[in-house]
Amino acid sequence: MDAPPRRLKIVHIGPDSPHLRFAANIFESVAPGANEYVVVGTAGALRYPVSRGVVTVVSPSPLGVLSILARRPKGDLIVAHSMTAHATAAFARAGRRTATVWSGWGYDFYGPETEGSLLGPKTRALVDELARSRSVVHRPLWRRSLTGAWNGFARTLKRRAAARTDYLSVPVPGEEAVFRSQFPQFRGQSSQLSYFSLEESFATHGADRPSGTGILLGNSATPTNNHLEAFDLLAGRELGGRRIVVPLSYGDPAYRDAIVERGTQMFGTDFVPVVERMPLEEYNALVAGCDVVIMNHRRQQALGNIGTALNAGATVYLDEANPVYPFFRRSGASVRSTSELATASSLAHPLSDDELAANRSFLKSFWGTEQVRENVAALLRRIGEAS
Repeated sequence: MDAPPRRLKIVHIGPDSPHLRFAANIFESVAPGANEYVVVGTAGALRYPVSRGVVTVVSPSPLGVLSILARRPKGDLIVAHSMTAHATAAFARAGRRTATVWSGWGYDFYGPETEGSLLGPKTRALVDELARSRSVVHRPLWRRSLTGAWNGFARTLKRRAAARTDYLSVPVPGEEAVFRSQFPQFRGQSSQLSYFSLEESFATHGADRPSGTGILLGNSATPTNNHLEAFDLLAGRELGGRRIVVPLSYGDPAYRDAIVERGTQMFGTDFVPVVERMPLEEYNALVAGCDVVIMNHRRQQALGNIGTALNAGATVYLDEANPVYPFFRRSGASVRSTSELATASSLAHPLSDDELAANRSFLKSFWGTEQVRENVAALLRRIGEAS
């Protein structure tokens, strides 16, 4: 791996998350001592503190955004780890000669205006029902007006950030078209970054094959999981003694409660909601204990879960509309579509040794630690050569 041509000062901005901490480790391994971090979170109470470089914590409130607008980030490069309102402010204040990277996570470039196309009919109905239950009578007019004005301001900043973006990274290649359709203002280049590595994320469970029989369904308490449609795919089927494990530890609490209620009604004690956060190694062991994985998203989501499941040898079902599905298939990975599940006589289709080897080879080629580091080094070389 070649070193960047010159030392750059890099400013990172992102939410308090394991993804930002992983990115810090990778960037420090490629460009040690060159990185500063602006973390959106609560000072003194970060869940995933970054222990490298200079770290500044800013409030997740609008005041935190305004604090960034009030000062110009000083660096050769600003990397937005998901385009939060705080990151848009950093881009707005970036100097003319400062390079910018929008490293998208998915939610930040699909946007609320696309959510309708990402939801199944039953999920859409549930979302509407929950919206009605949060009736505007519970929120005073001044608060609604202020929220509406703020959201409009944030959307304007995001469009301006897209126009100011020099380099774009999306989780899987097929999503660049989605991004460009949402942000035609973008005129920059693509450069792949990642927030997982095979060695540090997908392979931590230590099992050669799934260590149990279970069904992992979804990854969060967010409507884009389309839980209700997935429940219908399983209703009335012989599950072969499998429990249905449904991670719901983050997202919308009201949606989570509705899914827990519906899942319990439909599957009884076979339904196992996971509502508390778990350490990564413990969570990966849970995923590796499921020989069937159903991710019913129509957009890229749950890549960590999918990678861990593939590496463990599970049968993985994805919606064909999800850009992850064609990308994995083109790359030689063995994944199945949820439309197949609707007519399949058996839930699990154990992978052959060759299929498992192909899946692991694909994961290593795209998410291996050396490849992830090389992605960062390549980006820094391009920026260094262009400056």
